[in-house]
Amino acid sequence: MPATKMKNVDLILVVDDDVELCSLVTEFLRPEGFHVECVHDGKTGLTRALSGDHLLVVLDVMLPVDWKLALMTIFPSHLIRGNL
Repeated sequence: MPATKMKNVDLILVVDDDVELCSLVTEFLRPEGFHVECVHDGKTGLTRALSGDHLLVVLDVMLPVDWKLALMTIFPSHLIRGNL
């Protein structure tokens, strides 16, 4: 789903190569009032995460290590939740 310019309080970025899982996450978040942008590779995920447009970034921990580490370095460690 291409991102349109909206307030970051509305927009969640999901970075996962599993298209079906991204659709499922979107199905759960939209009824709660969130807009969801899904990207399916680490390079695009990094570019979109750096844009600052998102309230939250949900990151697939099984992405290739180089992209996961690059994405993790842009966020303060106290903001990262989950097992890495």
